[in-house]
Amino acid sequence: MRAIVALLKYFVGGAFLLCTIGLAFIVGGAALGFTFGTTASSFSALTILIAIGVFVLLVLYVGMVAMLISGHDRLCEMTALMAERNDILRVDPGQPN
Repeated sequence: MRAIVALLKYFVGGAFLLCTIGLAFIVGGAALGFTFGTTASSFSALTILIAIGVFVLLVLYVGMVAMLISGHDRLCEMTALMAERNDILRVDPGQPN
């Protein structure tokens, strides 16, 4: 499971980078008037608003995933420490207390 979480860390970073590049392309294209087949300024403004909205949702998604990954790492550390503690405190059944 830790390997999957480690891969997810790289996936989230890469996805964030690609979406940021996409946002820059959409906003730049809309600002220059290179919209999808039309040059209406209202469509450009709509494109910019949608791109910014999608980017905000992406930032929220990245934050949520970062918190989940951090929580998973902490739980793995705690589980390892508890297992070590149990090994130390384990009493041999043949020995008196």
